[in-house]
Amino acid sequence: MKRGYHALVVADANTRMRRLIRSIIEPLIDRIDECACFEDAALQYSRFQPDFVIADVDLRTAAGIAVLLQIRRMDPEAQLLIVTDDDSSEFRHATQRLQVWRYVEKQDLTKLAQAIDDLTLRSKPEGG
Repeated sequence: MKRGYHALVVADANTRMRRLIRSIIEPLIDRIDECACFEDAALQYSRFQPDFVIADVDLRTAAGIAVLLQIRRMDPEAQLLIVTDDDSSEFRHATQRLQVWRYVEKQDLTKLAQAIDDLTLRSKPEGG
């Protein structure tokens, strides 16, 4: 059931991953904006003011970590959810400053819907 939430999905040049994430969260989210490159994500975040950001990030894409840090600085309350195939302690350490709300492994994207459901149930959007 949709609950009036808005998400920004960021997957650097990976149309397939953005479409897959969209297909999983669409039943729960009223508005989904996509960002095809990390360089534009902070601008899109400030422009759209989404309730949360879902980003496909790993250590090979340092730009992803940098832009999420930029979003965090712009909005200390930003809800960040990372989809990744990197479950190493090095990755967790590199993203610790981000104060990520949840990590979802790509191998088990079925957990993405539950993570979104948990997030949307935690608080209601303004006017909701």
